[in-house]
Amino acid sequence: MPVYREAAPHMDRPGWYIGIHDWESLGTALEVQTGVPGFEESLAKLRDFRKALFAWERRWNLAHPEPLSWAIQHFPIWAKAPEVAGKAISSA
Repeated sequence: MPVYREAAPHMDRPGWYIGIHDWESLGTALEVQTGVPGFEESLAKLRDFRKALFAWERRWNLAHPEPLSWAIQHFPIWAKAPEVAGKAISSA
């Protein structure tokens, strides 16, 4: 969660090629913006976030983009309500 909180302000930064909303868009944003002046800090924070997601993936043996996308989509909720972090959230 701490790595996400550091990366979150950079995920919606004006000037990103695309919005970061899943695993694929995170990779695309990093690829497209690498080397673009003014994005060094954002890229560093997002790389740290991606590295933390890789560690989480390895820990739980989740070698597929879907759980990584799911995590990216749920981090904003978990950041606002840490007591539900990692738990299933239902609308019922």
